[in-house]
Amino acid sequence: IFDGIKAAGIRSASALPETWLGLLLQRAEEHEIPLLDTTDREQSIQGAIQIFTGAIERQVPWLAKALDDEPWEQPPLLVLVIDGLGDLPVASLGQRSPLEAAELPTLDRLAREGIVGLADPVAPGVVPDTASGTLAIFGQVPQAMKRGPIEAIGVGLELGKNHVALRGNLATLDSRGWIQDRRAGRIRDDAVALAAALDRLHLPGFDTDEVVVRVRAATEHRLAIGLLGENLSPEIVGSDPGEAAPPGSPLTPRPEDPVGEAGARTARILALFEQEARRVLAKHPLNLARIANGKLPANCVLTRGAGRVHSLPVLQPLGFPLRMACISGDQTVLGVARSVGARCISKPFMTANLDTDLRGKLNTAKRALRDYDMVVVHVKGADIAAHDRRPDLKVGFLEALDRELGRFLTRYKGELRLAVVSDHTTYSETGRHGADPVPVLVWGTGVEPDEVERFDERSAAAGGLLRFPLQLLVDKVFEMRAPVKVEG
Repeated sequence: IFDGIKAAGIRSASALPETWLGLLLQRAEEHEIPLLDTTDREQSIQGAIQIFTGAIERQVPWLAKALDDEPWEQPPLLVLVIDGLGDLPVASLGQRSPLEAAELPTLDRLAREGIVGLADPVAPGVVPDTASGTLAIFGQVPQAMKRGPIEAIGVGLELGKNHVALRGNLATLDSRGWIQDRRAGRIRDDAVALAAALDRLHLPGFDTDEVVVRVRAATEHRLAIGLLGENLSPEIVGSDPGEAAPPGSPLTPRPEDPVGEAGARTARILALFEQEARRVLAKHPLNLARIANGKLPANCVLTRGAGRVHSLPVLQPLGFPLRMACISGDQTVLGVARSVGARCISKPFMTANLDTDLRGKLNTAKRALRDYDMVVVHVKGADIAAHDRRPDLKVGFLEALDRELGRFLTRYKGELRLAVVSDHTTYSETGRHGADPVPVLVWGTGVEPDEVERFDERSAAAGGLLRFPLQLLVDKVFEMRAPVKVEG
């Protein structure tokens, strides 16, 4: 409707076609949107004030209490993000999902004492990635920022508003030039040095001050790539064909709009960079050593997720901004957290893999909960195991996490709310992300339990949280109970 209004140049309600006006009124009634009669100026002002104050009372019913002399505060919220948690029944697990097959006494107890449900990271039927799912967990629109800018923020790559950021993978090409491995054997130790060899790589035909390409290593095989210069466009498609693509060579970067001059120029620059990157990587001593040691060389860069860096709104459940911290070893997650104003905490023992120190992460969270309203702990192991099509490892990781979570809760003193959630589903039998909703569990101070006994995909479908958009999770948790009065 509004696109049509704009295109028609309509500037007042009186000029609206009758059918459009009727549809707008119908939509307003369906969504309980108040209507304001603006024929009388004085009544219009009074009506606007009433609508505004009424909205505040509904959203922040205890605002008057917050203005008292005595302080008020909510119990701290710990959000445990188990990356790639959801799954489908697996033949090797007796047609059970890893969540159903794992022995999880702590999570099952929390399910009995708390409330569970299902959440869509993006929308029903849409396959999310870590970036969109994490944006939703932080209360953002899942498509609020592309993957490239998030990676750039995560690694501290400073880009201007006119620059373009992309996500890159260090990958392996075979002798035919076909993609052998999109992750170069999940390269880790050599990634920083290889990224440094590509940083500020000279592009033939361009002056060094005309176009600058910045490259930083992100998590394991991932890269953050920045294109700096004039007349650049984020409306391009990179070279990564994706995990589901048939065997073949990388795509040629292209503009989304073949007519646009800036898009065509940016795609040419990206294609030239990838060509030069292959030349440099093929001769790099680290890759020659990898080949000699029987490892896959990282001899190619695959790109996708082009976009621009921009700010995101601060998370404000109940109308008040949150003090947030994020504990993770994954630069994508840290990029999202940093973009919404959270303090990022990452240590060498916090890997984005199966070998991460779960106890160390939870101990760090325990300390952070003293100073922050919301602490997010992200663990990646379940997702890694599923991508590698190892449901047995996914089960083992979930059981180890359950033990450490039980230990943490036994030692934690004071009020707490805990939300267990995921950014997306990862199928152990295919190694790919899925569009299924993710199971969610909320437990702790002020949380009324439902009748669910276990924490798994099927049980969560019958939970009291029902099925909801993941970006509403934090609001739901903070609305479960009014603030607790702190005694002076």
